[in-house]
Amino acid sequence: MTNPVYTSKLETKVKAILETIPTTRENDHALVAHYWAEELSNGPIRVESAQGLLTTLASGGLTKYSSISRARRKIQEKHVHLRGTSYNIRQNKSKKTKKYFGGKVI
Repeated sequence: MTNPVYTSKLETKVKAILETIPTTRENDHALVAHYWAEELSNGPIRVESAQGLLTTLASGGLTKYSSISRARRKIQEKHVHLRGTSYNIRQNKSKKTKKYFGGKVI
């Protein structure tokens, strides 16, 4: 089970990034890059090369990609203004598909 304090801190950071950098609303790679860049710049570890980044990642020194991505989904579920433009496109396609198949799950 995840620590609620850790989760709220994670969600606070992710929400701040989503609010200030709109491209991260639709791009998890960009979101994670910004999140990790902040972690690395504020922590004791200074990554000077790709090798340093990979070593830090492998040793568990960075927040998991899946945790950051999950936090984004939870935040966007609650805060409509932080959803990317592709959200509405996907929802419209989903409605058309459901209508086409009569609302049945295939």
